[in-house]
Amino acid sequence: MALFSATLPILILAAIGFTIARAGLFSPQDFSTLGRFVVMLALPALLFRTMAELPVAEIIEPGYILAYLGGTLFVIATGYCSWRLFGNVRGDVAAIRTMGMACPNSGFVGYPLMLLSFPAIAGKVLALNMTVENLVVIPLLLALAESGRQKGPGALATLKKTIVELARNPMIIGLLGGFAWSLSGFALPEVIRHPVDMLAAASGAISLIVIGGMLARSEISSWNVPVLLTISGKLLFQPLAVVFMLMVVTALGFPVTDPDLRKALVISGAISVMGIYPLLSLRYGLAESSAVVLAGSTVASFVTLNVVMLIADKLF
Repeated sequence: MALFSATLPILILAAIGFTIARAGLFSPQDFSTLGRFVVMLALPALLFRTMAELPVAEIIEPGYILAYLGGTLFVIATGYCSWRLFGNVRGDVAAIRTMGMACPNSGFVGYPLMLLSFPAIAGKVLALNMTVENLVVIPLLLALAESGRQKGPGALATLKKTIVELARNPMIIGLLGGFAWSLSGFALPEVIRHPVDMLAAASGAISLIVIGGMLARSEISSWNVPVLLTISGKLLFQPLAVVFMLMVVTALGFPVTDPDLRKALVISGAISVMGIYPLLSLRYGLAESSAVVLAGSTVASFVTLNVVMLIADKLF
């Protein structure tokens, strides 16, 4: 029951967003505005506060970062090569499908779940996951996608453009700004801390309502084998890959000593695909199937997450 009590509030809030959208109380533009508020203000404030308040030694978790990054890169290598060799698709299609297997919704779903399950380390987990995903995983997959196009600026140009865009990303600014503040050794002044706290507190509930609104707008009309394989890869293969890499990095002398952090690491890999997945897929003509993956993985994750949480609880 404790496990379900952590995921049930997430389902309820997403259902509220779904109902509001279906009833026409909020327009798509309203949900878009709420989503922008979370991405541009609430999550950056949360990341800044988390990084600023943690000692540098606690921010740097080499075992966690190596396991999460290594497991995700293993998924990318396996997924991309499998789509190319057995799926007989172009490089850009393979890269975008692989993105659906390797990029969890750490901000809109992961953070609320961690807040309910591991409140003491929820912000830290979000910061670690966002660092790996935004600085390595997403730029790498976009570069792979662009290199697979017959026309376009190419992988190197895309990578450069992605780096420039990342430098302007409010969440990256929040991460780096908080890290810089932590390095200074100063405590956050109350005049800064209070408004940051208020913004950060809004991120969890609003993000889940936005997810529900997005699900209400998704047209589940093109279920096929690639969609099902992508969803399975995200919800099942990535957490398994993360567990494998956790064992590897532990054997190499980089253990994750905190049991809750180990559980959070595995659960992070089992979270449904990121909310901007269909937007990133649009350029490559895969927005419709990506929306199906987003909707399907989000709904299915309410079942698979409880299973993964139960297994993680037994393992660690």
